[in-house]
Amino acid sequence: MTTKILLVDDRRENLLALSSLIEAPDVQILCASSGNDALALLLDQGDLALALIDVQMPGMSGFELARLMRLAERSRSIPIIFVTASQRADEQIFEGYEKGAVDYLLKPLNAHVVRSKVRVFVELDQKSKALRHKSELLEQKLSEVEMLREAAEAASRAKSRFLANISHEIRTPLGAVLGYADLMRYHDQQPDERESCLAAITRNGQLLQKLIDDILDLAKIEADRVEVERIDMPIAELLLDLQAVHGNLAASKGVTLSIVPEGRVPRRIFSDPLRLKQILNNIVGNAVKFTSTGEVEIRIRCDKLLHFIVRDTGPGLSPTEAVRLFQPFMQADSSTKRRYGGTGLGLVLSKQLAQILGGDVILKQSHPERGATFEVTVDPGPIEADAWTCAAGLLDAAAAQPTKEGLAKIRLDGVRILVADDAPDNRMLVKRLLAHAGAVVEAAENGREAVMKALTSTFDLILMDIQMPLMDGYEATSSLRARGYQGPIIALTAHAMLEEQERCLAAGCNAHLGKPINYRRLLVTAAAYARGDHGLAH
Repeated sequence: MTTKILLVDDRRENLLALSSLIEAPDVQILCASSGNDALALLLDQGDLALALIDVQMPGMSGFELARLMRLAERSRSIPIIFVTASQRADEQIFEGYEKGAVDYLLKPLNAHVVRSKVRVFVELDQKSKALRHKSELLEQKLSEVEMLREAAEAASRAKSRFLANISHEIRTPLGAVLGYADLMRYHDQQPDERESCLAAITRNGQLLQKLIDDILDLAKIEADRVEVERIDMPIAELLLDLQAVHGNLAASKGVTLSIVPEGRVPRRIFSDPLRLKQILNNIVGNAVKFTSTGEVEIRIRCDKLLHFIVRDTGPGLSPTEAVRLFQPFMQADSSTKRRYGGTGLGLVLSKQLAQILGGDVILKQSHPERGATFEVTVDPGPIEADAWTCAAGLLDAAAAQPTKEGLAKIRLDGVRILVADDAPDNRMLVKRLLAHAGAVVEAAENGREAVMKALTSTFDLILMDIQMPLMDGYEATSSLRARGYQGPIIALTAHAMLEEQERCLAAGCNAHLGKPINYRRLLVTAAAYARGDHGLAH
């Protein structure tokens, strides 16, 4: 930190002598040989800590210079010490104080006195500058705190809106599930009405499951806990799933859903099939949902990245809506009279998942009332030379895939299964699903009872809940394996994160099935492990 001091004297030897007395590493000395030169320096230089001014100078005396300094805003507060050799010291001192001086130095100068007096002003200046610096830092911090406060309040408002919206989105399908369940208790209900109630319960239950999955996925992404895998996956199967999932809704609205590969595309890629389907189902699902007439087209091409370009003829987005599109806890249309439900999480999740898979989700273009075009990209991984095919070949491969409805009905006739679950409703549900397929099912209410029954009876398969009282599923499985139990044990649990799955396998489970229960996957897995053909369970 440097302190500037102005020396004014018409004699060069005096300037040199005074300079040599007060020079220091933290002092910058400015010299002027006249009042006019001093005024010029004062206009050019700011932040002066002290002026040492000779009183008797030709042209403009030191007193006149001091008077002019006090008139100017820039130099008004600079301390002035007059230097004089006059014998009329008392008179000059009185006049100097009138002109604004703070002190006097008499010639011949005493070196110790000069240094001491000047040092007081140097230290005062440096402390003042340090205080100013701290004040500026404090103001900056206060400004940053204010910005953070405003950002926190904005985030809080956004999350409050999100929670209000999420509450509505949860209560709507939940109300339908409970309401249709009550309707099914009516004794005079006709079979077709009963089927309609069941369909509504299933539809709204699936909506609730997707909503919960989206919330959990967002939480995992924000905590950097999302898991992805890269495995060999056929593109034809992905296209078939998109057509199966969204084709019926599009057809029911009179909307054409088409898949158009462009040029040569890979038959297989290395990516995460679950996450890629999640991304595309969100984007294509939105396109179908928002499109009332016209078409939804999915174009596929591949260069360094695999591109899925989804174009619809729906209502499109305004520039304001487009800006809000990928912001967490926000929706493009935030009005209370939205035509469509939804939490606004789908696009946020899709974009972040696509980035994790080496690509992105972007809005390529959108025009109000003319539709929107989204582009999904992912890294396809290494593609072998013989894995490429033309557009027609990819569509032929998709058409050749067996549909889920075409799979043979899975039976478990005579298979003995032990179901361990502390929740009575879940226990009864799994028992009925398995019994409907022909299995002989026995139940246990906790891990301790499951261990006892497994060691005293013969079962082809154990379905083991993880979170149970007395003894949880981890302990029960470990205990059975420690006692030499060799039969297959499948974890059936709502703990779905990768580390929980790994913990199940480490405890001795053969596989992991999540809740809510996927009926088809439950039967496929049970049949495969009961027959010892474990490869089919995947």
